Amino acid sequence: MMIRSRLAELGLEQRDLARARRVTESYVSQLLTRKKAPPRPDRTDIYDRMDRFLKLPDGELARVAEAHLKDELKRRLGEIAPLFPELRALILEKCVPAQVEQVRASSSSKPSETWSGSWRRRCSTSQASAATCST
Repeated sequence: MMIRSRLAELGLEQRDLARARRVTESYVSQLLTRKKAPPRPDRTDIYDRMDRFLKLPDGELARVAEAHLKDELKRRLGEIAPLFPELRALILEKCVPAQVEQVRASSSSKPSETWSGSWRRRCSTSQASAATCST
């Protein structure tokens, strides 16, 4: 772990870090042994003090914590595919054949646009436009 190796390089101990962070030695120990999750990356009050104490570039530990958090989420959740292709297929499936090409064209030509607004205009499930899309 980065913190442990940095402490060793500087000839410091966990208790020195605990004092600098204004936390207990037990808390630092739990962090270093990964029994406790690191603080959220936006906790600059903690990470700024640690960066200064460990003589690291500003924001370094927050960046490491954010990367660790992302890795942990990927490990727990696995890779999550975007839902857009499935949603698009479902919407196209609900449209009557006469409107499918128009909806398909609008969804592929403007992917950054809020697609839901685009398809609602063309495939509304309201009574007024029941002829446009099946429900």
